[in-house]
Amino acid sequence: MILELQVQYHNKTHPYFVLFNLMGFFKIHLKYSQLYKYYNLIKEEFNSIVIQKAQLLKVLLFKFTKFLEQQLKLFIFMQLSMIKEFKQQIALI
Repeated sequence: MILELQVQYHNKTHPYFVLFNLMGFFKIHLKYSQLYKYYNLIKEEFNSIVIQKAQLLKVLLFKFTKFLEQQLKLFIFMQLSMIKEFKQQIALI
């Protein structure tokens, strides 16, 4: 089906005027669709970097938590040892 488009321009009919406008629109649309494609690629890359950073942060937080847990256990063990030693010294008196 052929669709004829006509536009009134200065009291004259210019069907090619519409055709050129549509061609320009599609050219602009193609240009923006390519820009949108690049935008999506950049967005995906950024999201993957963010995900990688989040995973790295998760690993670092896990390691830091384990380190703090070890230090806390060591501190508690030292405190219990000091209390035990203190009790032994009191028992000797």
